[in-house]
Amino acid sequence: VTNAQAFTGQIAANLADVTSNAQSGSNAALSTAYTIPVNDAQTATAYRMTAWGDFHSASSGQGQVHWQVNVGSTSVASATLGGGWQAPGVSYEWVATVIVQWNTIGSSGNLTCCLQVTASEFNTVLGNTVTSTYGMAGGSSTNSISTQVANTYQLLGGWNNSASGQTIRCFGSVVERLGP
Repeated sequence: VTNAQAFTGQIAANLADVTSNAQSGSNAALSTAYTIPVNDAQTATAYRMTAWGDFHSASSGQGQVHWQVNVGSTSVASATLGGGWQAPGVSYEWVATVIVQWNTIGSSGNLTCCLQVTASEFNTVLGNTVTSTYGMAGGSSTNSISTQVANTYQLLGGWNNSASGQTIRCFGSVVERLGP
């Protein structure tokens, strides 16, 4: 399969631009919106996205940071990191792994999705060493999405409030097509 989104064989070769997103209660695009071509998905075809970036907590009134996966216009998975655990005014690195897999195809195609995000404190005082790691996973979900139309596949993110100084950025992302 080859298309404008760089799906050639099994691995895509394009990366997202850096996105800065100081949130006020809604999610915004973090990764590139990859296109899954019409009829590309077959039964058991999976698409794995890996994305990475950082976020910075507010000095006070830290909110919850939220990641969401969309296929087309449908939210198929999400994960939230609560506001109580973050140190005020600290930067964290994050890595997200998303897998969507079609179980059936056609106009009422059925897919499952799993989102896993890991966040680690980025300590500039100690020479950029990670001091704490926080793992989480958004539960998998099952959704009905047609494979007979092109669908975008994208990671979104943001904060649940508008505290001053909160940011979230994506430094890059890559998608791999796995299976038949």
